[in-house]
Amino acid sequence: MDVRSVLFLALFVGCLFGVAATGPAAASGEAIELEHGLSQSATADEIDVETRLSLPESIVELELTLPEGADVYEQNGFERVDDRTYEWTGTTAEPSVRYGFEGTVRETHRGREGATFVVADEWALVRTPSVGVSWRSTDPNSELSRQSAVDGEGIASTHMAYLGPYTEHTGAAAGQTFRLVVPEAADLEAEPDAVIERLETAAERLVVGGRSPEVFVVAAPTADHTWGPAGLQIGDGGDMWVRDAEPIGTARDTWVHEYVHTRQVYPATDATRWTIEGMADYYAALLSYESGDISFESVRDRLEVGAGADYDDVRLADPGTWAGTEADYDRGALVVAHLDRRLRAEADTSFDAVIAGVNDPDRELTQRRFLRAIESAGGEDISGEAERYTETTDAPPIPDRRSHVDAFGGPDIRYSIE
Repeated sequence: MDVRSVLFLALFVGCLFGVAATGPAAASGEAIELEHGLSQSATADEIDVETRLSLPESIVELELTLPEGADVYEQNGFERVDDRTYEWTGTTAEPSVRYGFEGTVRETHRGREGATFVVADEWALVRTPSVGVSWRSTDPNSELSRQSAVDGEGIASTHMAYLGPYTEHTGAAAGQTFRLVVPEAADLEAEPDAVIERLETAAERLVVGGRSPEVFVVAAPTADHTWGPAGLQIGDGGDMWVRDAEPIGTARDTWVHEYVHTRQVYPATDATRWTIEGMADYYAALLSYESGDISFESVRDRLEVGAGADYDDVRLADPGTWAGTEADYDRGALVVAHLDRRLRAEADTSFDAVIAGVNDPDRELTQRRFLRAIESAGGEDISGEAERYTETTDAPPIPDRRSHVDAFGGPDIRYSIE
């Protein structure tokens, strides 16, 4: 029988290095093993990356597409095609390429300028490089197996890495493992065990969607650096960082907020983009209340922000009306709270359970799908309110303690009616 060469294209979002590895290739296929090694660089705001491969005999051709701006200074078994593309020469089964990679990233977030990733003198908190890989093989089942490692002191996951001295704290709940990385340069406001416990509680409490096997969290040092956001979740899994100064158990608990993002895998459209931050802020407040850390009045105060005059002209389904506001966070949290309360009180379900039914990474959450999901779970009246409060400037009512108890149940000292 003739053996035909088959062309495969695999776009790989670079894995970084500690104990991060992908699953094995198909039983009948040979794996292309790719590893990124990260290390500190002498160049300001950069890290060094060595992308190294181990190729099976079935590979006929292979190309790498390096990240934009990669500064290649060494290659073995690769020939340069253009600024970003390198072609395997076939002279070695273990080719590699070394390059400088921009580690420090600065952006403006909600009007605040600051870093999202940092390369400091003694440490670095960076995203991992995105590398494209394409190949031709005589094995139709060949796959790309990826591994990550920090070359030196540090730790990494799929989409981010910390380079430098650190301590690690772990926990587990709801089928997830939690790894909290506390850099030596960090001064953690909350107790590490309390952070882990709060994440475990969120994992068990929320049904919004599938859980990645591992949640990788870095406490970002703030002593000498200004970060743009208070926290950041990156990629399609459980990778996130939170500023070391962020407490737990507040109405805007950043640790829970970023964790919620790890569970949201649906591609949002413009009309449903508000749900990403609205859900995260609502559940951050709700879980702090349910844990007994804040009063119901604190939750109410948080939600009242979304009904303020700043949002009189906002329509959540039209991001063009959000300019100059934090509508998706503030009005979004208020709308999620209202829908969650009505779904619980009248349909014996919840907002996160509704989203779980449409939380598909391969299918956009359009406004039509969103409203249909609400209607299917809670009926036309609730779906009509979802439409009204997202497509018009109307704001839902602020919840009171009695309506909350009616929806969530009791008696409970935190739910008691005064």
